Amino acid sequence: GYLHQQLANLYADRFYASEWVMFTDMDATFDHPVTPATVFPKELKWLPQWACKATFGYPPYAQSVSFLLGAPRPMDCMTQLPFVLPTAALADLRAAVSKKHGRELSTVVFEEFHQGCNTTRTGVFSQFQLLGNFLRMYQPSSLFWVGAPADVRF
Repeated sequence: GYLHQQLANLYADRFYASEWVMFTDMDATFDHPVTPATVFPKELKWLPQWACKATFGYPPYAQSVSFLLGAPRPMDCMTQLPFVLPTAALADLRAAVSKKHGRELSTVVFEEFHQGCNTTRTGVFSQFQLLGNFLRMYQPSSLFWVGAPADVRF
Protein backbone atom coordinates (compact mmCIF):
# COMPACT_ATOMS: atom_id res chain seq x y z
CA GLY A 1 0.00 0.00 0.00
CA TYR A 2 2.61 2.59 1.06
CA LEU A 3 4.75 2.36 -2.08
CA HIS A 4 1.78 1.88 -4.43
CA GLN A 5 0.16 5.07 -3.15
CA GLN A 6 3.36 7.07 -3.55
CA LEU A 7 4.11 5.69 -7.01
CA ALA A 8 0.58 6.48 -8.21
CA ASN A 9 1.45 10.18 -7.75
CA LEU A 10 4.51 9.81 -9.97
CA TYR A 11 2.42 8.34 -12.81
CA ALA A 12 -0.46 10.84 -12.60
CA ASP A 13 0.35 12.20 -16.06
CA ARG A 14 -0.76 8.88 -17.56
CA PHE A 15 -4.29 9.31 -16.23
CA TYR A 16 -5.22 12.81 -17.37
CA ALA A 17 -4.02 15.63 -19.58
CA SER A 18 -3.30 18.92 -17.86
CA GLU A 19 -0.45 21.40 -17.91
CA TRP A 20 -0.14 21.34 -14.09
CA VAL A 21 -0.70 18.76 -11.37
CA MET A 22 -1.30 19.43 -7.67
CA PHE A 23 -0.59 16.98 -4.85
CA THR A 24 -1.34 17.04 -1.17
CA ASP A 25 -0.93 14.40 1.53
CA MET A 26 -3.71 12.15 2.81
CA ASP A 27 -3.56 13.71 6.27
CA ALA A 28 -3.39 17.33 5.06
CA THR A 29 -6.22 19.84 5.26
CA PHE A 30 -6.48 23.41 4.01
CA ASP A 31 -7.32 26.21 6.43
CA HIS A 32 -8.34 28.56 3.62
CA PRO A 33 -9.69 28.20 0.07
CA VAL A 34 -7.17 27.13 -2.55
CA THR A 35 -7.72 28.92 -5.85
CA PRO A 36 -5.66 29.42 -9.01
CA ALA A 37 -4.48 32.74 -7.52
CA THR A 38 -3.25 30.86 -4.42
CA VAL A 39 -1.30 28.38 -6.51
CA PHE A 40 -0.08 30.78 -9.21
CA PRO A 41 0.50 34.09 -7.40
CA LYS A 42 1.11 37.11 -9.60
CA GLU A 43 3.93 38.36 -7.35
CA LEU A 44 5.81 35.10 -8.01
CA LYS A 45 5.61 35.63 -11.78
CA TRP A 46 2.72 33.17 -12.07
CA LEU A 47 4.87 30.25 -10.98
CA PRO A 48 3.72 27.90 -8.25
CA GLN A 49 5.99 27.86 -5.24
CA TRP A 50 7.77 24.93 -3.66
CA ALA A 51 9.34 25.35 -0.24
CA CYS A 52 12.64 23.66 0.59
CA LYS A 53 15.20 23.89 3.32
CA ALA A 54 18.83 22.88 3.39
CA THR A 55 18.63 20.42 6.30
CA PHE A 56 16.50 17.32 6.72
CA GLY A 57 14.49 16.64 9.85
CA TYR A 58 14.50 12.95 8.85
CA PRO A 59 17.85 12.02 7.21
CA PRO A 60 16.74 8.69 5.61
CA TYR A 61 14.75 10.76 3.09
CA ALA A 62 17.97 12.48 2.00
CA GLN A 63 19.61 9.09 1.62
CA SER A 64 16.85 7.88 -0.72
CA VAL A 65 17.06 11.01 -2.91
CA SER A 66 20.84 10.62 -3.15
CA PHE A 67 20.40 6.98 -4.12
CA LEU A 68 17.70 7.60 -6.76
CA LEU A 69 19.03 10.80 -8.34
CA GLY A 70 22.70 10.82 -7.40
CA ALA A 71 22.16 14.14 -5.61
CA PRO A 72 25.15 14.67 -3.30
CA ARG A 73 23.36 17.24 -1.10
CA PRO A 74 19.59 16.87 -1.41
CA MET A 75 17.30 19.37 0.28
CA ASP A 76 14.22 18.80 2.40
CA CYS A 77 11.50 19.59 -0.13
CA MET A 78 8.50 18.41 1.86
CA THR A 79 7.89 21.46 3.99
CA GLN A 80 4.72 23.07 2.62
CA LEU A 81 1.64 21.59 0.95
CA PRO A 82 0.20 21.55 -1.67
CA PHE A 83 2.80 20.71 -4.27
CA VAL A 84 2.09 22.03 -7.77
CA LEU A 85 4.34 21.22 -10.69
CA PRO A 86 4.31 20.94 -14.48
CA THR A 87 2.70 17.60 -15.33
CA ALA A 88 5.43 16.87 -17.90
CA ALA A 89 7.97 16.80 -15.05
CA LEU A 90 6.60 13.43 -13.94
CA ALA A 91 7.66 11.72 -17.18
CA ASP A 92 10.99 13.58 -17.03
CA LEU A 93 11.58 12.31 -13.48
CA ARG A 94 10.80 8.72 -14.46
CA ALA A 95 13.16 8.99 -17.44
CA ALA A 96 15.99 10.38 -15.27
CA VAL A 97 15.69 7.58 -12.69
CA SER A 98 15.40 4.94 -15.42
CA LYS A 99 18.52 6.29 -17.14
CA LYS A 100 20.52 6.26 -13.90
CA HIS A 101 19.39 2.79 -12.76
CA GLY A 102 18.67 1.02 -16.07
CA ARG A 103 15.17 0.11 -14.88
CA GLU A 104 11.72 1.69 -14.80
CA LEU A 105 11.13 3.92 -11.74
CA SER A 106 8.44 1.63 -10.32
CA THR A 107 10.77 -1.37 -10.58
CA VAL A 108 13.59 0.49 -8.84
CA VAL A 109 11.28 1.60 -6.03
CA PHE A 110 9.73 -1.84 -5.49
CA GLU A 111 13.09 -3.60 -5.58
CA GLU A 112 15.02 -1.12 -3.43
CA PHE A 113 12.35 0.13 -1.00
CA HIS A 114 10.10 -2.93 -0.69
CA GLN A 115 10.30 -2.91 3.10
CA GLY A 116 8.67 0.51 3.20
CA CYS A 117 10.98 1.56 5.98
CA ASN A 118 14.63 2.46 6.34
CA THR A 119 17.20 0.24 4.74
CA THR A 120 20.82 1.00 5.40
CA ARG A 121 21.68 1.38 1.71
CA THR A 122 18.75 3.26 0.22
CA GLY A 123 16.99 5.14 3.03
CA VAL A 124 13.23 5.81 3.09
CA PHE A 125 11.31 6.56 -0.10
CA SER A 126 9.25 9.75 -0.40
CA GLN A 127 7.69 10.70 -3.72
CA PHE A 128 7.53 14.38 -2.72
CA GLN A 129 11.18 14.50 -1.63
CA LEU A 130 12.13 12.86 -4.92
CA LEU A 131 9.98 15.25 -6.98
CA GLY A 132 11.16 18.40 -5.22
CA ASN A 133 14.82 17.50 -5.49
CA PHE A 134 14.46 16.43 -9.12
CA LEU A 135 12.85 19.76 -10.00
CA ARG A 136 15.56 21.74 -8.16
CA MET A 137 18.27 19.78 -9.96
CA TYR A 138 16.89 19.57 -13.49
CA GLN A 139 14.06 22.10 -13.90
CA PRO A 140 14.65 24.86 -11.35
CA SER A 141 13.07 27.61 -13.46
CA SER A 142 9.72 25.77 -13.58
CA LEU A 143 8.86 26.83 -10.01
CA PHE A 144 9.40 29.67 -7.56
CA TRP A 145 11.53 28.27 -4.72
CA VAL A 146 10.78 29.38 -1.17
CA GLY A 147 13.01 28.97 1.87
CA ALA A 148 16.15 27.75 0.13
CA PRO A 149 19.03 30.01 -0.83
CA ALA A 150 19.31 30.46 -4.57
CA ASP A 151 22.99 29.54 -4.43
CA VAL A 152 22.37 26.03 -3.08
CA ARG A 153 23.71 23.67 -5.74
CA PHE A 154 23.65 19.93 -5.94
